[in-house]
Amino acid sequence: MELKENERLDDLQLNGLYIIQNPNEYCFTSDAVLLANAVKMKKGQKVCDLGTGSGIIPILITAKNEGTTAVGIELQAYQVDMATRSVKCNGLEDKVRIIEGDIKEGRKLLGSGVFDVVVSNPPYWVVGTGDMKEYSGIASARFEVTITLEEIIKTASEIVKFGGKVYIINKADRLAEMVCLMNKYKIEPKKITNIFRKENSPADTVIVEGVLGGKTGVKVYYQKA
Repeated sequence: MELKENERLDDLQLNGLYIIQNPNEYCFTSDAVLLANAVKMKKGQKVCDLGTGSGIIPILITAKNEGTTAVGIELQAYQVDMATRSVKCNGLEDKVRIIEGDIKEGRKLLGSGVFDVVVSNPPYWVVGTGDMKEYSGIASARFEVTITLEEIIKTASEIVKFGGKVYIINKADRLAEMVCLMNKYKIEPKKITNIFRKENSPADTVIVEGVLGGKTGVKVYYQKA
């Protein structure tokens, strides 16, 4: 595998898999791994990752869920290029497909109600909050520069099958917003996992698992990162 300038090949320590990353750009965090680990799928099912970045989530999900396939959609061309090469490097072309495109156009690009599962590790910060010094690829991965949480949830509701699952991870202080937006787009939250970094401390992040058209009723769990 030929790497481009500043790129590195990272060992995922899972089934001999690797991923290409550029430390000068946005690299995946442990939150992406936590989200991928939360997803449970059956053979033959399809998953879509909205804002796939390096492609880490589709690669991990298909590795952990035998007989599944994945599509990752990403706006930034350089991330699409790296993710596509990572897929090829691992020989996963028959399992994972990376598409360059705008999440807001997801239904047009991918179709309506075609996925069993939709996942997203979206930008956590609203523009105007946090420390966003200037626009960059890193900033757009961390801040809602090109996409908002509502737009991601709306697209998820459009491309997931009725009865299909949606998994989203975000900062815990946005939990109420996540639940309200899911309800707005007919995704019923079924499982909330609060993730904390230290004992006796507030949750740092949260994973919400919802079902399109699901019945009311949610279970709450706690997990140490």
